[in-house]
Amino acid sequence: MFHDPDLLVDSQCNNELDAAVATEYRNFAGVAGRPFVPVYLRLSREENVRRVTSSSRIASETGKLVDGSLLLSIRDSHDLFEFSDVEGLHLDVTDIEAEESARQIYQHISGSWKNDHDGKLIDTDHKL
Repeated sequence: MFHDPDLLVDSQCNNELDAAVATEYRNFAGVAGRPFVPVYLRLSREENVRRVTSSSRIASETGKLVDGSLLLSIRDSHDLFEFSDVEGLHLDVTDIEAEESARQIYQHISGSWKNDHDGKLIDTDHKL
């Protein structure tokens, strides 16, 4: 039987500080005896703005970014951090619904986990 993996949801830029944070996540997985499988999501600028400024995201009041201009500024000035020494999944989600993205990610990471792992959801955006 397959148990869900620990899941850390975050986005880090390709700078020294964010690289250190991402490395902490990899170290956490190692200390916990868990595989570390980065997933890099990409989407078009237009779709990214549409999702960030959606009425449902704004209404959720989660503290997530909802300013399209700020998003574009961040995208223009920062590249996404990627591990050079860890194989990850690269997925363009521009034309994929959330459920399909989740299915593809789950399919990818399920091959990286042994059956004896108990999973927990850890969302770093909400500091659980």
